[in-house]
Amino acid sequence: MILSDQKCDFLESIASFLSPKDVELVFVDSK
Repeated sequence: MILSDQKCDFLESIASFLSPKDVELVFVDSK
């Protein structure tokens, strides 16, 4: 589905300017 691909790109763009710890919290929150 295109939506999940867009969400993946969105998370990757967040990861580019957040620290690994913050990214980890985002992934946990999204599950």
